[in-house]
Amino acid sequence: MKDDYILIVDDELPIREMIHTSLDMAGFQCLQAEDAKQAHQMIVDQRPALILLDWMMPGGVSGVDLCRRLKRDENLSEIPVIMLTARGVPTPVHNFLTKSGAETCILKTVPSTCIFAVYVKCLSLMLRIALCKQFGVQAIDSLHVRISP
Repeated sequence: MKDDYILIVDDELPIREMIHTSLDMAGFQCLQAEDAKQAHQMIVDQRPALILLDWMMPGGVSGVDLCRRLKRDENLSEIPVIMLTARGVPTPVHNFLTKSGAETCILKTVPSTCIFAVYVKCLSLMLRIALCKQFGVQAIDSLHVRISP
């Protein structure tokens, strides 16, 4: 993971800083973006290994919009996205994930619980990506893999 980094995208600086600090202490390298426009430019230029993306952001482009845009771009679609939300997770979650293109989502209602969940999800996704690359399989979503021809 030394060359890979996680991009944290949230319009609230305290949330970004809290997640960044916690992940940094756990050994993850992180960068931050405050809106979808800044995030998209960083994603295109620097290709993060993983994106933590706030669901709702001001400025006309939501996290869901950005995620959909990334998943339609063949050069960026394989970057896993974890959506962060303070609104509550839509029911059923599978429909939300399918519509947004995100691998999973985390409810950020209780900060310490949110940070632990983010850490576990990041570690899990990074490990899954590394194993898929090593064994020549392609991840379809957070639960399934497809063997590449």
